[in-house]
Amino acid sequence: MMQVKWTSMIYRAVALSGVFFLSAGLGCGTNVNDDMLTLYPLDLVDVSSGGAAGDSSVQGNKTYISSDGTFIAFQSNSTNLDPRDTTQHTDVYRRNMVTGVTELVSVNSTNNSSGQNSCELYGMSGDGRYILFDSRDTNLGSGNAAISDGNSRNDLWLRDMDLGLTVCVSVSKDTGPYKTCDDGSWYSGALVVADGYAFVAFISNSSDLVGDKGTNGEGATVDASLMNTAWYEVYLRKIDVSSSANFLDYAKHYTYLISLDETKIKASGSNSDYPSIGIDTVNDRVVVAWVTNTSDLIDETLVNNGNIGSSTTTTSQENNVYCRTFDYQTTIGGSMYHTVMSENILVSSQYVDPTNRSYPKSGSCSYPAVSGDGHYISFQYTSDKLGINSGGTQIDYNGVIDILRAKIYDTATSSGVFVPGCLAVETEMVSIPTGAPGTTSFSNSDSTNPALSSDGRYVTWQSSAANLVSTDDKSYLDVFLRDMTTQTTTLVSRTLFGATPTGNSGIGAVSDDGKYVTFLSQAFDMFPSIVGFNQHQYRVKVN
Repeated sequence: MMQVKWTSMIYRAVALSGVFFLSAGLGCGTNVNDDMLTLYPLDLVDVSSGGAAGDSSVQGNKTYISSDGTFIAFQSNSTNLDPRDTTQHTDVYRRNMVTGVTELVSVNSTNNSSGQNSCELYGMSGDGRYILFDSRDTNLGSGNAAISDGNSRNDLWLRDMDLGLTVCVSVSKDTGPYKTCDDGSWYSGALVVADGYAFVAFISNSSDLVGDKGTNGEGATVDASLMNTAWYEVYLRKIDVSSSANFLDYAKHYTYLISLDETKIKASGSNSDYPSIGIDTVNDRVVVAWVTNTSDLIDETLVNNGNIGSSTTTTSQENNVYCRTFDYQTTIGGSMYHTVMSENILVSSQYVDPTNRSYPKSGSCSYPAVSGDGHYISFQYTSDKLGINSGGTQIDYNGVIDILRAKIYDTATSSGVFVPGCLAVETEMVSIPTGAPGTTSFSNSDSTNPALSSDGRYVTWQSSAANLVSTDDKSYLDVFLRDMTTQTTTLVSRTLFGATPTGNSGIGAVSDDGKYVTFLSQAFDMFPSIVGFNQHQYRVKVN
């Protein structure tokens, strides 16, 4: 078996254009992992443009890397990363790993100072240009996109890094005068950009995000009695980014309610969480996934052509993963507001046999992650009741939290494209050692927080399992990378010299080609310039 090599060098740390490099020294190769990848030395990400490491910790439960690995978005409490950061609050930054420039994202409307409140990072477009975050600041909107905010609650904001402009996402209804929505006590969001639009999926318990127009995307009116602040629902915001004028014009932006029940005229009536988003640009479809414990989102007769199994009348009240597609180019009645939505799709369905799936009998799902192309959804699951149906093989798991990847096929053509009414799901295990599912052992500890490359081939996650690679010799949380094509698993959160770090690492993200992985680590021995026990952001190159 070929083994991964960690390319290490005798080094001296050199700050060049804000990126730490290693001078050439005596080269050596050390076998460190039972797979076929090579890991190269780390880059420190939370560094100022002048080369100084952040003076405080990187925060948050999400990190983002651009398609080619050039840009990394992160949030930090540091005060020395950008001279415009004048507060002690958590701010959002973007690092260019090629030019060595670090920029403040959560900047005020005049671009000369950070906001007065902490921010949370929620997304970055594949090219690194657009960044999504939340803040309760009232002075972030740029130019004509300045907006009235009378409630001092968190709102979602989208920043165009090329133009230096910011607009509000959580806008009340779709007609002026524009203001932030009436409640935004907590948000979670996701971002994808294509074909001149930015699409933001988010949750809110506000009652005024939609209302003046057909709110289910097809011209029908949502039952107003269910549009209240009792539940967090999933929404989709469509933002015109084709020009700076349209970007700043809220009349060019639309909000749709996504978490509707199977009739498409009622809200789900239960809390939704963890929205994620991808886009199938070939078929002009946005794919939104989320988690909820409601039992009225699907029409059972559509699932696997009616073969949903014997549990149709006793559905689980645990959290399940659902998704639906949104045809963003098709119009109804000549209005750009009206588009076609698919039925809801039960993603976390339980394997019964090669032609039959059912609701899970037990367990709970969370953290769905949609691949950028909208064809795959990865999620974590706390039961041993899901299995893979590829080749008719059923797999039982050992009860720890595992990572799975689901692909939903067009049942007529098996093209792998999400289309309305075609809801056959194939689920495959991710958090296992190198080898095909069914031929290896299972993870002996929890695995959480999955993230996918744009085409779904590469999956990262964090785990304290000691049996995923043979050289994991410390009992800390590590970051792993799974190539679903070659079925190899690699521990990527290693120190500069290839050792397993002395401290927890987690919250990974992978570039589209699997070449770069970024992650957070609290380990003091990750990088030679690190002093103390702050959590920092790193990027490793995978060959």
